[in-house]
Amino acid sequence: VIMNELAERPTRGRRSGTLDVPPWLKHLCRPIVFATPDRLSELSAWTEHTPFAMWAVEAVRPHVLVELGTHAGVSYCAFAQAVKHLGLSAACYAVDTWEGDAHTNKSEAAYAGNVLDDLRRHHDPRYAGFSTLVRSTFEGAVGGFADGSIDLLHIDGYHTYEAVRGDFETWAPKLSTRAVVLFHDINERGGTFGAWRFWDEIRETGATTTSGLIGSMAEFLMKAPPKPDDADNPLRCLTMAPINEATMSFAKRFGFDYLTGFNMTEEIGRAHV
Repeated sequence: VIMNELAERPTRGRRSGTLDVPPWLKHLCRPIVFATPDRLSELSAWTEHTPFAMWAVEAVRPHVLVELGTHAGVSYCAFAQAVKHLGLSAACYAVDTWEGDAHTNKSEAAYAGNVLDDLRRHHDPRYAGFSTLVRSTFEGAVGGFADGSIDLLHIDGYHTYEAVRGDFETWAPKLSTRAVVLFHDINERGGTFGAWRFWDEIRETGATTTSGLIGSMAEFLMKAPPKPDDADNPLRCLTMAPINEATMSFAKRFGFDYLTGFNMTEEIGRAHV
């Protein structure tokens, strides 16, 4: 869809062949997504998402970044690598007990080799100047952060519905007015995973307008099996970027109108009921 749109646009500029690239595409296309991750691990489910992690850091440009649930550190080190590459003045914190839980497949193979020590050997020489590995429970660490201070929060701890909701509600007062919150495994429905209950929350809260569905988020939510009551929700308007075939299909399936705009990361923290 993107390439077809660009092919139909006239060229302009001093050099022959310069494309008139739409602003929303400039916002989405960031070279950092092509960077090779310095940290990969067979223990992590985040490997294929590292380009998005780096994109999120550049898009949000956080002053304070916090990850809840770090394990082998693939996602966190991708965030830290982007912060360092971009030269951002950011403080980063990874919070974990590094003791495992049912959803990290705690096993002798995973933890007998001491995941935290391995992570420190990679992390400390590269990122210790602005990044801290905090060995703590999430509840024990939250008091160390000022209200309204966190610009990018990644929640990737214990993935039951109750745990995910509890993590969000515990840390919500710490979010800045422009904060972005990332949830991992929102489409994992096996066992006791519960982060997928997005639309049930929309119905429960009665939210009619919300903001900040960007990039591939719509595609993730579209992967949920269709249900007869998909459009039976109070949501009436959602801001999204980009507007393309996938996001339009998403809006049609769930029955709401949509808006888009430039510089949506500056507006992403706003929501209305």
